[in-house]
Amino acid sequence: MPGDNEKATKNKKGQLVIVLLVLLVVLAGSGAGWYFFIREDPNEFYPIKNTAPDEDEYEEADNSRKNNQYMYPPGTKFNRLEYNDVIVNLVGDGGSGYLRVSLTLEYPAAAKKLIEEIAEKDPLIKDAILTSLSSKTKAEVFKRDELKNSLLKDINRNLLYGDFTEIYFTDFLVQ
Repeated sequence: MPGDNEKATKNKKGQLVIVLLVLLVVLAGSGAGWYFFIREDPNEFYPIKNTAPDEDEYEEADNSRKNNQYMYPPGTKFNRLEYNDVIVNLVGDGGSGYLRVSLTLEYPAAAKKLIEEIAEKDPLIKDAILTSLSSKTKAEVFKRDELKNSLLKDINRNLLYGDFTEIYFTDFLVQ
């Protein structure tokens, strides 16, 4: 009975395929269950982002922008990142006003992950600078402290591993 032997082999192969499929479904379901319900929050392993102080916090710090570095112990070293000749059109006045600015952003030198992140996100930082500055009117750009606070907030929104702590205008022209 050669036909019976072939049927038995086919049945065993069919059963093996079904068992493997059931095993695959169970493993996939278990993995998905672990991922969505059991695993720990991955954000626990990343540092908590420092945020640039809000305007109220600046007022509490004697309205001095130098106190922005009050979060860091004396003697902390800072790196600087320069953006030269940033030119944007200003809002209002029929589009005839523009701002040309060169600026320097300061950040802690010891923040290694932040340094890597800044290198990766340079286009996002440039975009945040352009977007923030081009949304200002002539009257707003003349309020330098408010402009610096707003610009720092807009730039720092893109960073996860720390923040720029200070901004310096090294060239500032409004027309």
